[in-house]
Amino acid sequence: MGKYDRLKMFLSLHRDKEITLTLEQIEIILGSELPDSARLYSAWWSDPSSHPQVGSWSDIGWKAELHSEKGKIDWVTFRKLTKD
Repeated sequence: MGKYDRLKMFLSLHRDKEITLTLEQIEIILGSELPDSARLYSAWWSDPSSHPQVGSWSDIGWKAELHSEKGKIDWVTFRKLTKD
């Protein structure tokens, strides 16, 4: 099981079309700490070409939207993408 598979499983079982989680809640789901880059760089959450963990949620149709205060990412809203 990959490091981010627990988050993928959590999102795949979530019934709503969106869920907002603090980084601390995400770390609880993962069972480990996120890297510092997850707190500092939006690309860590959105660029699958250079950040393979993005596939954990994008492969199952979720997108991460970031919320930050004071220059660092504090929480993430995951939104289920719908097919038009």
